[in-house]
Amino acid sequence: MSESVTEAQDAPVESMPRKRRSVFNLQNMLLLVAAIGVWTSWWFKQQDIARLKARIAVMRPIARELEVDDPKKFAVVQLDAHWSDDHQWDVHVPDGKFDLCIATRGIKEANVPIKATARVSIPPGRHRLSLDQVETDKGWRVSVRQDGNEILGVDEPKEWRTSTGSSTVSGYAKSTQLPTEKPMMLMHRRFTKTGANRNVWNIQLEEGVVLWIVPEGQ
Repeated sequence: MSESVTEAQDAPVESMPRKRRSVFNLQNMLLLVAAIGVWTSWWFKQQDIARLKARIAVMRPIARELEVDDPKKFAVVQLDAHWSDDHQWDVHVPDGKFDLCIATRGIKEANVPIKATARVSIPPGRHRLSLDQVETDKGWRVSVRQDGNEILGVDEPKEWRTSTGSSTVSGYAKSTQLPTEKPMMLMHRRFTKTGANRNVWNIQLEEGVVLWIVPEGQ
């Protein structure tokens, strides 16, 4: 009888290792599923980000957003017009001394240098410029606003604008960077009138509005 009890006590227990092995396998499986879930989520996120970046690249020129890749250069983009004579620009002026210039007389072709009617220093940084041309009791007021504040203005008599039309050059539908050695022309408008001769549709006048930024003293 005692020998039977001893043998029973010495017999190995095989059930415990099996339970531990099954628990270990379940934990590994759960960790693997969790890892696959995290990686799959990350992969789908990357695909969404790539699609969004592609859409932004297509929409950015339409949004007319100012981009400055080289802070040592001018940067400019013309904003969407809300009415026929609405002219606004977002500009970046690099470090240095620069003038904002306006001319209302003596205007020639777009590539011909002209003398400024008025000019004012413009500080470095980003600015929103807007050009206003308003008829008053005495004539015309042509003014430029920087970030909402008038910084430049010219008064002209009524005879200044007796034209029947105008020829305007004003680009920068998308953000553009330009070197500072040359003037950054924002707008070149030259008034025109219809000629008496039927063969002459428009006569270019020397009145109009030209707006540009140039190094100080140039």
